[in-house]
Amino acid sequence: MTDYEIWHDENKGKSSVNEYWHGILFVPLNKKKDIIELLKKIRDEHKCSYDNNNLKFSGCLKKSQRGRIIANNLSLFSHLLITKQTGISTKIYNRSGRDSFRKKFSHFLEINDLFGCKFALLQIPDNHKNFDKYPMTYPERVETTFRFVFMGSMHLFFSAANPINIKEFCFDGHEHHGNGISLNRITKGELRDYCNIDKTCYIDDRQLHDRDINSAIMMLFVDNIIGAWVAKIQNWENSEKVSYPINGIYERLRDNGIIRNKNSRWYNSISVSKLEIIDGEIKFPNFFQNCLQQSLFS
Repeated sequence: MTDYEIWHDENKGKSSVNEYWHGILFVPLNKKKDIIELLKKIRDEHKCSYDNNNLKFSGCLKKSQRGRIIANNLSLFSHLLITKQTGISTKIYNRSGRDSFRKKFSHFLEINDLFGCKFALLQIPDNHKNFDKYPMTYPERVETTFRFVFMGSMHLFFSAANPINIKEFCFDGHEHHGNGISLNRITKGELRDYCNIDKTCYIDDRQLHDRDINSAIMMLFVDNIIGAWVAKIQNWENSEKVSYPINGIYERLRDNGIIRNKNSRWYNSISVSKLEIIDGEIKFPNFFQNCLQQSLFS
């Protein structure tokens, strides 16, 4: 049974739309240090200090240097989800406009290991507005929908042959919800035999500015991943260059080539879902309108 941390961040999409996105990155504890070191190497290449907490996805589409750093982070993310040992080498480049003009294409980082990370994204199009049937505060609604995506993805991604033990939940603060996050609420429910919440499991919901350097770097990484996926799915203007490293995953996910295709390099390592209230009932319609796509909650 492999020990994992759960890293969560939220995204509200564009200000003109009232929606909510949960993003969850499953990180094996025995690979966390390696991931942080790779993220630091990317910062080193771009001469970005480790304590720079401005490396968020928001606004990066208009800033070329930050966009290149985040694109490199997304190349790393794409590699972290690979499940096949054969041909897994990922080369990461720092290509400025001048480099492209000079046809300079040398990489500064090459990654060849398997990491065992998983990623799940859940959209609530109305930002829990239609949860009014249920006697819950807004923070409780958010915790409940987090539990949906956490439980559903854990049961989907793991198995008796690949069991999981959760040691920690990491959230990007709780002040905006008005109270601390309830461990009992987010872990409520019956778990399958191959899933376990460790007896020592706890929640780290410190704000970004209160985190140590390594923890802040990881949280910003999760922010980059979720922001890029929301921008890609919703076709935000000028997002293509930054989100290019996730194009391959997106296309295979859209075409049902990840969950069902065991030969996919990202087999069963990512899920994108949607939650809606239809006729008073909670539903999880196919996100990409593909009737063949396996539901996270089936």
